Amino acid sequence: MNARPRETPHSPHQTLPLSQKTLPTFPLLIPLLWQQRWTLLHSPKNFTATPSFSCDYDPCHHLQKPCSELQILSPCLCPGVSGEDTVPDSPRLREVSETTDTSALIHWCAPNSVVDTYQLAYHAKGSEKSQILVGEIYPTARQHTLYKLSPDTTYWVCVIASNKAGSSQTTSEILGSPCTQFTTKPSYKSIFAVLSLASGVFLITTIVLSVCLYQKCKKPHAEHKGL
Repeated sequence: MNARPRETPHSPHQTLPLSQKTLPTFPLLIPLLWQQRWTLLHSPKNFTATPSFSCDYDPCHHLQKPCSELQILSPCLCPGVSGEDTVPDSPRLREVSETTDTSALIHWCAPNSVVDTYQLAYHAKGSEKSQILVGEIYPTARQHTLYKLSPDTTYWVCVIASNKAGSSQTTSEILGSPCTQFTTKPSYKSIFAVLSLASGVFLITTIVLSVCLYQKCKKPHAEHKGL
């Protein structure tokens, strides 16, 4: 009688037949779409989304916050700005408003540059040597009032942007981006004086004519009595 072979326990290092191996269920049995979704959900959040909209920044708005500060409050896109080591581009002088006989309000738009201060240079037309410079205007300003102007006078005014690298260029006597001209109104005192003088002359003339007419009318009446 043949002896039955003795069964021995499986060794922990014994290689099992391929049919007895447990096949992995991931990722072979999971569709590729689900695998990608699983990878996306479990991947580390080590990327930052790029903002797709522009910041609410208006270079012509008075007291406008710098665009870099707006980016801190909300991710947004700012226009390209040159560095503080680069001389600023020329601002764009927008308009002159609220003109009186002795003052005018100057408006401008900021350049795409780092600006520490603004300056206004102005002079009466034909008096370039007597140019006046108004400086140290804060960088968020977009308007400034000029005072002590002469009545009924044409002025040239230019806006200058400055930083530690230097100051922007201006082109004098040419109507252009950083410069413009305006004319103040006539003085109300002068107008009042002219009107007063005209009224006085008219009153005197009226009195003289009245006296002459009275004497002319009185003379024939006296001659008639003499007859």
